[in-house]
Amino acid sequence: MFEDIVKMNDGRYLDCAEDSQYFTVEKQETEKLMRQTLHCVSLCHPGVHVFIFIIPDAPLSNEDKAEMEEIQRIFSSRINKHIMILIKQNSERQTAELNEETQSVIQSFGGRRHFIETFLVTQMEKLMKYEEMKKKQSEDELRIVLLGKTGSQRQTSVINGRHVTVIGTPGLFDTELTNEELQREIRHCISMILPGPHVFLLVIPLGRFTREEEKSVKIIHETFGENSLMFTMVLFSRGDFLKKKTIDECLGKPGSMIRNLIETCGNRFHVFNNNQTGDQTQVTDLLEKIDNMVTANGGSFYSCKMFRQMEREKQEQQMKILMDRLREREEEMKKLEEEKGRMKMLMEEEWQNQDKEKEKREEEFNEREEQYKREMQEQEEQMRDGMKKEREMFKDEMRQENETVKKEKENLQIKIDRLMNRIENERQQHEIERNRREEEFNEREKRYQTLMKEKEE
Repeated sequence: MFEDIVKMNDGRYLDCAEDSQYFTVEKQETEKLMRQTLHCVSLCHPGVHVFIFIIPDAPLSNEDKAEMEEIQRIFSSRINKHIMILIKQNSERQTAELNEETQSVIQSFGGRRHFIETFLVTQMEKLMKYEEMKKKQSEDELRIVLLGKTGSQRQTSVINGRHVTVIGTPGLFDTELTNEELQREIRHCISMILPGPHVFLLVIPLGRFTREEEKSVKIIHETFGENSLMFTMVLFSRGDFLKKKTIDECLGKPGSMIRNLIETCGNRFHVFNNNQTGDQTQVTDLLEKIDNMVTANGGSFYSCKMFRQMEREKQEQQMKILMDRLREREEEMKKLEEEKGRMKMLMEEEWQNQDKEKEKREEEFNEREEQYKREMQEQEEQMRDGMKKEREMFKDEMRQENETVKKEKENLQIKIDRLMNRIENERQQHEIERNRREEEFNEREKRYQTLMKEKEE
C-alpha cells in the first residue's frame, strides 16, 4: 500500500508518497497496481521532484530487476531524469565498492546514488512509529466550528476523556461586515483550530428561520468551498420551543426551506434544549452524531489545506473571469481591425468622389481606437494596483505577526530576568540573616563564658 506523509525539515515541507512493491503482486492485479501507482504520483501535486528507489548493498536480485523494469514500463525512460538510487549499507561496508552490475544499473537510471546506513533506517522506523503514536493521540481530539455566532472565540474542554475544542466564527450573516473583513476573520478563525475542524455546526434557533438562515448553505459553500458541506451539521438551539411537538412536526413538510437546508447538510441535525444545560446526554448524543459523520467521511476533517485550496480556486476563478474579459476585448479589437481594413478598401474605391468622407471616417475610427486603448490601459492599471495592494496587505500582516512574536519573546525575557533578580535578592537576604544569627550566637557564647569565669572567681 502507499501513503502520503508530510514532514517539516529545515523549514521546508517534504511531501512523500510511498508506493507498493511490484514484483510481489500477482499478474492479474497489475492494472490495479498501475492505477494505485498513478494515484500515488497524483498525491504529490503539482508534480514529483524525485523518485527514490531503495536497493541493498548486495548483488541485485530478480525481484529488484523486475521492479526496475516495471517502473520504466509505467513511466517510460523519462523517469530516469528524476530517479535517485538509495543504497542501504552497514557501517563496516561503507568503504566497499559496488559490483559492476549494480553500477551499470545506477548509470542506466542517470547515475545518481546515495548511501544510507541501516542504523539510520532503524532510527527512522522508530521515528515513524513515534509519529504514528502521536497520530493516534490526536484522533482522541475533536475540533468544532460554530457558524452563526459573532466573534472569534476559542474554548477547550475535556468531555468523557476527549479534548474538545470549540471555535465561534464571526457572523456569516452579519451584513455590517465587509467581504474583506469577513474573510480576514474567517482565516483567523481557521488558524485557531489547526490542523482543521472535524465539523461545522450551523446554529439555528428553532421557531426563527429567516432568509439569512435560508442562504446559509450558499454562504458556507462560498466561504469554505463545496467540500465543507460534507463536514456540516445543523444544530437547533432553543429546543424548549418544541414543548409537546416533535422535531419533525416543527420542521414542516418535505420541500420546506428548513427541510431543504437539512438535506443539503446530509440530513445531519441535532436539537439542543437551552433550559437543560445540565443534561449531559444532549452533549453525548451530539458527539456521537459528530463521530458518525467523521466515520462516514473516512475519519478525515476539513483541513486548512482545503481552505487554502478553495481560496486559490476562487482567485483562479476571478482570474479566469478577467482573462475572459480580456479575450473578449481582444476579439473586439480584432473585429475593429477587420472593420478598419474593410472601411479602407471602401474608401480607396471611392477616393476621388468621397475624399472628405474618407477623412471623416478615419478620424472617427482613430478616436474609437484611442478610447479603447485608454480603457484597456485603465483596466490594466487597476488590475496592477489591486494586486499591489493585496501584496502590501499580506506583507503588513506578516510584519505585524512577526512584531507580535518578537514582543512576546521580549516580555517573556523580562519576566525571566525579574524572576532571577528576585531569587538573587532573596538569596542575599538569607545570607545576611544567617550571618547576623551567627554573630548573635557568638556574642551570646562570649557573654556566657565571661559569666562562668566570674562565677568561678
